[in-house]
Amino acid sequence: MRRPTCFPSPPPETDPETGAQYLGDIVISIPRAMLQAQAGGHPLEAEVQLLVVHGTLHLLGHDHAEVEEKARMWQAQAEVMSRLGLSYVKIQDT
Repeated sequence: MRRPTCFPSPPPETDPETGAQYLGDIVISIPRAMLQAQAGGHPLEAEVQLLVVHGTLHLLGHDHAEVEEKARMWQAQAEVMSRLGLSYVKIQDT
């Protein structure tokens, strides 16, 4: 899976309008997401939701460079996707 591009905020940063902690930005290429959705056999909307979940987990500190951290991140990702009713979305691990 090509991951979304994430731009984490240097901590701590607070949203001036809401007072909530600002984690950073996630950028998703829709043309690339379309290709990934086709390869995964699911709708574009589901792929974008997966990429948002994946990117958010990165902003929260998850990574998948090492086997152990990948297992933790994939588990967290699967739990969130299931809660969204998207457990059918197959993660392309390339």
